[in-house]
Amino acid sequence: MRTMNAALAISLLLATTNLVGQKGNSPPSPAPVAATALAFDVVSIRPSARTDGAYGFPSPPDGYSAMSVPLRKIIESAYSKFDDNLVVGGPSWVDSANFDVEAKFAPADVGAAQKLSPEQRSALLQPVLIDRFHLVVHHETRQIPVFFLTVSKQGAHLEAQTPAAKSSGCRFHMPNVHTLSADNCRVGNLVDVLRNAAGRIVLDHTGLLGIYNFSLHWTPDNTPVDSSAAGGPSLFTAVQEQLGLKLESGTAPLDVLVVDSAQKPSPN
Repeated sequence: MRTMNAALAISLLLATTNLVGQKGNSPPSPAPVAATALAFDVVSIRPSARTDGAYGFPSPPDGYSAMSVPLRKIIESAYSKFDDNLVVGGPSWVDSANFDVEAKFAPADVGAAQKLSPEQRSALLQPVLIDRFHLVVHHETRQIPVFFLTVSKQGAHLEAQTPAAKSSGCRFHMPNVHTLSADNCRVGNLVDVLRNAAGRIVLDHTGLLGIYNFSLHWTPDNTPVDSSAAGGPSLFTAVQEQLGLKLESGTAPLDVLVVDSAQKPSPN
């Protein structure tokens, strides 16, 4: 898979974590496409000319956009499967051929489209993938490596918010990809941050349903020894010492999307 630059990583992380409070214990399933009664009016798909390895999903208000993205990542986006283990199979080029995608709504539909969640908007790409890539997929339940987020023996170190503060919504501040402060957030909002940092799906088994303030700082495993950030706690240590929570390794039965076949589209 490609490596995105830090700015793209943070922007994409914030975009996905805004949804996590609605997820529960597993990656979300998007609303059925037909339920939205919307469809993209114009779609352009072209092989990407970028060579720097960066990719991303800008968020235009009038459609959907993917910049230099492998097909597997586009499928993950369209089906709300936010982990490489949840989309498997397909020809080898689904990971190596990158595409630029621009999909626009008709002007009369932009207002309604802006009321869709990011997941619902991404789901509208599913018929486009079937049409343009001749994508054929099926679902299977498989045991997938995960981390279970639980409360440590010492108890959670989270600042509970008052009812008056809850109405302002969850706010994340991430000055870099390994420092987080959160205001008015649920433990579920933390799950995608931990997933991105740990490289594995994280399932919330804390049973904590309140709204909290919390902060977390850790040192990534690949930090150079001569870096000013070296010597800090690992993600697992930081979660336990700073939040009173614990990441425990295990497996869980999850819905996996299997790519049976796909074809490269003609550019337009």
